[in-house]
Order: sequence, then C-alpha cells, then structure tokens
Amino acid sequence: IEPMNIKTIVLAMMLYAFCFFQIAVAGHKKLSQEESEFINAACSNDLELVKKFIKGGIDVNIQDNHGNTALMWAAYNNNLEMVKHLIERGAKVNAQDNDGYTALMWLAYKNNLFAVEYLIECEVDVNTKGKYGKTALIWAAYNNNLEMVKHLIERG
Repeated sequence: IEPMNIKTIVLAMMLYAFCFFQIAVAGHKKLSQEESEFINAACSNDLELVKKFIKGGIDVNIQDNHGNTALMWAAYNNNLEMVKHLIERGAKVNAQDNDGYTALMWLAYKNNLFAVEYLIECEVDVNTKGKYGKTALIWAAYNNNLEMVKHLIERG
C-alpha cells in the first residue's frame, strides 16, 4: 500500500469512528437502526446510500442525539451535491442542532461559496444565531474566509 493510500484509509476510519461516536453517544432521543444508518451515511459522505434511504421513505429531517441532520452532515463534509439532493427532498435549510448551529454555518466556515449561495436561494436565514451568539458570518470570519465574509454581509 502506498503512503497516500494509507493516509486516506486512516482518515476514512477516523471519520467513520467520529460519525459512529456522534450517533452512538447517549442523548435525548433514541434513533431507530434505520435512522442511525441514514445519519451515518450522510456523516460518512455516502450520497448513494443517502439516496437509497430517501427513496425508501426516511424522514430527511431526522436529527441525531446532538440535533444534527443529514443536511448538516452534508454541509460539514462540504458536499454540495448531497446538500442539493437533501434540500430537493425536503430538508429544512434553517434547522439547528442542539447548539444552534446550522448547515449554513458549516458551509460558511468551510468557505463553500457555491453551497452558501444555493442555501440563500433556498431562503436560508443568514442571521441565525447559535447557542453562543455566533452566526455564519462570525464562523466565516473566524476561519479567515474573507470572500465569504464579504458575501454574507452583502446577502445578509
């Protein structure tokens, strides 16, 4: 195995472990196995599996024990294709997790202008504040995403 492949495998294993931990940690709501697998598919960036669950009728707005939705995981993974697919299937663009964070905040932090613009077109609230008062604009500034900061100021 080449060093690059080992690094990729290790990163994939770490992401899977992180996703599993996020879903498995005790919280206020017990998810069904299907719901857990759906959230895990989004967390693991597996668009084909996400599509399969949606085709089977799963609620695209189901939240894990931390309040994260599949849309939030797609945003966290910076996956515009999955973001679009979930929104087209009814994902709530203004959903907040237990700390008040939104998909927009993740995309602003990750500096994905195309996805942020898409959410704005879907009527996302650019001024939503998280539990600690942070907005998408603050997250963009925190990560030195100056183009994103300018864009959010113009759009918000």
